[in-house]
Amino acid sequence: MPHFSSPLSNFSPREEAVGGDVFILKYPVTLSIISGTLLALSYPQFNFWIIAWIALIPLFFAIEKMNIIQSFGLGWLTGFVMFIGQIFWLKVFHVSIPIIMSAYLGLYFGLFSLVLRK
Repeated sequence: MPHFSSPLSNFSPREEAVGGDVFILKYPVTLSIISGTLLALSYPQFNFWIIAWIALIPLFFAIEKMNIIQSFGLGWLTGFVMFIGQIFWLKVFHVSIPIIMSAYLGLYFGLFSLVLRK
């Protein structure tokens, strides 16, 4: 029986027609920021809870081809952006409190990305 191949049979969503990486894989920092923003929007303050189901997908694409140090940094950035969006109200005590707390809490996302890449 002859094998008929579709023009899309060799298409990989990770490659463009001209070759190379897709746009989303060229900008991992942007993907991390998008992921953190989506996570922040999924919490009760903004109440877009359905976004939580897809919010980590940009982070997964961002760390896909990274080494463990870069993965940690991108995970930390995602956590930092998410927590800055959630605990900004702590600025009533001091302006630096949300920044310090977000930097600390972002370490958990960094560790998650580090473990994910191992």
